[in-house]
Amino acid sequence: SRSGSCVTSPNYPSSYDNSQTCDISNMPRNPLVVLDWAVEGSSTCGYDWLEVNGKKYCGTSPSDGPVGVVTGSMYWQSDSSGPERGWEICFDIHPPNSPPALPPASPPKSPPLQPDSALISGPCLLTYGGQCVTSGNYPNKYDDNEECTITNLPRNPLDVLYFQTQGFGGSSCASYDYVEVNNVKYCGTSEPGPQGVIPSDGTMYWKTNSYTTYKGWEICFGPRPPLSPPALPPYLPPPVPPLSPGGVQIDGPCALSRSGSCVTSPNYPSSYDNSQTCDISNMPRNPLVVLDWAVEGSSTCGYDWLEVN
Repeated sequence: SRSGSCVTSPNYPSSYDNSQTCDISNMPRNPLVVLDWAVEGSSTCGYDWLEVNGKKYCGTSPSDGPVGVVTGSMYWQSDSSGPERGWEICFDIHPPNSPPALPPASPPKSPPLQPDSALISGPCLLTYGGQCVTSGNYPNKYDDNEECTITNLPRNPLDVLYFQTQGFGGSSCASYDYVEVNNVKYCGTSEPGPQGVIPSDGTMYWKTNSYTTYKGWEICFGPRPPLSPPALPPYLPPPVPPLSPGGVQIDGPCALSRSGSCVTSPNYPSSYDNSQTCDISNMPRNPLVVLDWAVEGSSTCGYDWLEVN
């Protein structure tokens, strides 16, 4: 069996028959490997047995099968009763085991930080794709007793987009809420903060006290984000062209509409009456715009009509 590397009892894996014998010879000198073993047995192996190197083997457990290297041949014999499932023994190479289970796939690691990517310890936040940093909760007010350390900053001039903290600037900042860069503290509502300062050690520090809080700050250390485009002015309809001096004059039941910029047939939007006439004069010299039109007609307009020019 198994491409000539193993041998089995007759009919295996079905039971062998009674009164069978086999000689297996010319085997390689390799250790035997018992894959399966179930042979009618006794203490002297006097019923069914496999003889290897002059020793008889029987029993129903693989541990009862032969061991060691065959130095001659193997001989199999069964008696006239009680057959079992039999055996399968390999003598060349052990048939390959199932491949070991692959280890569970590990989730992909987060990509490493790029050089000059800022690292934050505390509630401050990166914005604009990691190009800027803000105080906690920005643009809402920061909290009391807030503290952040921002490290790994690129050595670029800082660009302050917004800066408003408690304090009065200068040496007083240590008592209030301040941003510290290069051992200089910045605070207040009228100063620009650390605008243009290059963080020589790549670090910025933020600390607040337990009193009044403000909106905070947003500071960029990479390319400045583009400004939002200005809002478009609201659409204004074109002005109504001025009427000629004295305004449009109507003689008849027609009516002016839309603050005198339009004129309608009598009773519009209801139907006009029979046998009506109107004269509309003193109109501005602008192209006419027809908003609605439903007039009894014929090929010669001999019934109801509006005459222009």
